[in-house]
Amino acid sequence: MVMNNRKKLPFLFLSALLPFFFSCSLRTLAVDSLADMLAGSGGTVFTGDEDPELVGEALPFALKLYESLLSASPENSELLLTAGTGFISYANVYVHTPADMLPREEYRKQREMRNRAKALYLRGRDYVLRGLEVRHPGFLEALGRKDFEKAFLKFSEEDVPYLYWAAAGWLSAVGFDVLDTELMITVPSAFSLAVEALSLDESWGQGSIHELFISVYGSVPEYLLFRPEVPEGGDTLADYLKGYYGLNLGSGELSVEEKGRFHFERALDLAQGEKSSPYLSYALAFARKRVDPETLLGLPEEYISLLEQALEVDPKASEANVLVNTVNQRKARWLLENLDIYFILEADDEW
Repeated sequence: MVMNNRKKLPFLFLSALLPFFFSCSLRTLAVDSLADMLAGSGGTVFTGDEDPELVGEALPFALKLYESLLSASPENSELLLTAGTGFISYANVYVHTPADMLPREEYRKQREMRNRAKALYLRGRDYVLRGLEVRHPGFLEALGRKDFEKAFLKFSEEDVPYLYWAAAGWLSAVGFDVLDTELMITVPSAFSLAVEALSLDESWGQGSIHELFISVYGSVPEYLLFRPEVPEGGDTLADYLKGYYGLNLGSGELSVEEKGRFHFERALDLAQGEKSSPYLSYALAFARKRVDPETLLGLPEEYISLLEQALEVDPKASEANVLVNTVNQRKARWLLENLDIYFILEADDEW
């Protein structure tokens, strides 16, 4: 039986569209395959390099490539994590750190660089949060309501890299502008990501989560970390951490200093001598503050000792940490050479 023209139309229309559908599917498949390769095998190509300048020149191209791939495959959670990690790392190593090391007279340039670092931190955070939303639909809505119990209901150890990097980018941005009230009121949500990562796998990244806690406790007032105006026992973050510290230290009533020290010692244990970052994190977050509170005179011996210990770490002790060790040791040397920026030296101080 022969089709009449009216019945042929849908068939012909579908036939005309089939090449389009197949080309789109193949294109998406190709993009996802490339994205998965970049996301999964980037590995130590960057982190294992001992030449920070070479990596710094290559990263912007890589980041824009990731964004181009995401425009074609916006639901690729691994690529979202890779892109977010890249932006946050670039902000820290190549914008934030150099800004901190500028001379005092270049304060305008320093402010510009810090504003840029803040924007890059948040850009990276947003990519990682999108990755979490892809993995757990409804997560962002629950997080926005500070319903942390619901937000993290189905999370597992596989989510820890996302939690860590989103928290790191978010909380790093917070420190740039205390007058940014919109950002400051999100601190409990940002902190919740770090707490959830700690609860799922405290050893991840050879103690990286503990290093994040050192920096947070050393820079963010503790009352800002938890939800305001909730009855006692109503903040899951505070409840979990009280139990965590009680379990590990025999007490849930610890000062910020004691918590920072605990995380420092735990980070050292997990790093197994392969990372300089725990020494630098604790030196900047806590040891640097130990001067005479009235005169601000004198050099904190612990601060100097920590920086020296950071320099003693073999930067190539592990391939995954070569780049970060190299960058951290450069900063440690600079800090030792510029003690007068942070301290009022006495006449008999020799360094």
